Amino acid sequence: MVFHYFTSILVLMLISCYSGSLKASEIVAVSHHTYSHAIQLVQIGQELVERGHQFTLVVGSNVDFRHDHASTIRIRRYRTILNDSFVTDCIQQFVKGKQNLSSFCITMLNDDCECLLKDRQLLKEISNGTDILITDVTFRCSVIIEDMLKNIPYHVGFSASGFQDPIVSSLYRIPTPPSYIPMMILDFSTEMTFIQRLQNFFTYISADLLFDQIMDEGNQDLWMKYTKIPSLDRNYHIPLANILIMTTSFAIEYARPITPSVKVVGPIIPRQTSNNLTVDLYNFIYSTSSPEFIVISFGSHVPNFQLDIDYELLVLKLSKLPYRIIWKYSGQPLKNQPENVKTMSWIPQNDLLSNPNCKLFVTNAGMSSILEASYYGVPMLAIPLFGDQAGNAQRVQVAGIGKVLSLSEGTVNELLPSITNVIHDPIIKENSKRIASLMQYKTEKTISGIKEAANWIEYAQLHDNAKHLRVQAFDMPWYQRDSIDIWFSLVAIIIIFYIYFFYFE
Repeated sequence: MVFHYFTSILVLMLISCYSGSLKASEIVAVSHHTYSHAIQLVQIGQELVERGHQFTLVVGSNVDFRHDHASTIRIRRYRTILNDSFVTDCIQQFVKGKQNLSSFCITMLNDDCECLLKDRQLLKEISNGTDILITDVTFRCSVIIEDMLKNIPYHVGFSASGFQDPIVSSLYRIPTPPSYIPMMILDFSTEMTFIQRLQNFFTYISADLLFDQIMDEGNQDLWMKYTKIPSLDRNYHIPLANILIMTTSFAIEYARPITPSVKVVGPIIPRQTSNNLTVDLYNFIYSTSSPEFIVISFGSHVPNFQLDIDYELLVLKLSKLPYRIIWKYSGQPLKNQPENVKTMSWIPQNDLLSNPNCKLFVTNAGMSSILEASYYGVPMLAIPLFGDQAGNAQRVQVAGIGKVLSLSEGTVNELLPSITNVIHDPIIKENSKRIASLMQYKTEKTISGIKEAANWIEYAQLHDNAKHLRVQAFDMPWYQRDSIDIWFSLVAIIIIFYIYFFYFE
């Protein structure tokens, strides 16, 4: 008994010493310009504030938090040129296959980036007294921000979009075998045919060149203008962070090799609630004897997204379904809106998806949305629009938790049977429950994604920026990292032997 008493005292003393070694820190996070990324950093920030830290989120003026409680953290905004019109135009050009997509969208992102870089007063405030800097690696100029604020002692990377092969994975030297890891713009699974593997390989190479020649080309001017460093070489310029927090889950993400610096913490947007729906929304759902409903949303990127689709015909099709339809829509008012369809410019997506009466989620397959629906076991009908969404949609289909519907002229006519097929598919329903169980087990039995992310942020400060997690690949040129020099040497040896034996013997 005495032994157990003294053991308990010793354990408490050790915990106190450990806690005391981590002082209350000033933490700053720089977010991507979209709500779905920023809100995840808000949630992590709230956890860090509860642990005694100070947390500031730097985000563009276009991100609206009016529906979320972010009062416990400080939010500093830079005035961005981005607005709904810019983003919508970019996406529409992508969907319609316009030639000038890259130049238009990348110029737009460069301009947004410069809006922050030229705000010297804000960057000075961030730099002074900050202990830890968290940068969203999908933000256009995350590496420039890191270098401009390299006087901050501790750095952590953050990705709300998964690996985004080959962009995020290449930046953090994460192995990306093109033989079974499809590139983000392709709708392939890990089981590829020879032709698909060939296409994936060349997409991997061409995407790498595209990143260098187009995306870096825009960044170089900003790099030289604001850091005064002569040039930007992506193969040698490396992030300062040794920990990369990813809010994805291997429950739906393809199994793959990762480096020690990558911390896959799982989804953090899902949060168990008591379904705090507004009175209006509650009455809409429960005003019938069968309160089952479908949620339709195309994400925070496209609040006013318009396509060459007959929306009146779409609504007519939806009216034939025996479900309530809650549709995130802020386009032109619909003339003949049926009783079972409710359009809203903003929806409480978490509360709706966590409701047991939610039968289906029609989504553009943004990473945050598919993780949220997967967590709650809601089957999905994915209609990818742009960027990494084709790859995300394929993950939904491979996991068996939904189907993919391509955006085309016949989408409206195919929507009704597709919705019915997914809802009544017993295999999809069972798989959705299984995937939800995998995700919820981690949160309920081990540790939530928010707490684990906060732990790794503190870990970086406690353990010298986690330098021991940094792989040698960061310090190797591309031809050594990919063993290109070895392959060339082997080919040269074979050629020499061939010439010697066939021409000199």
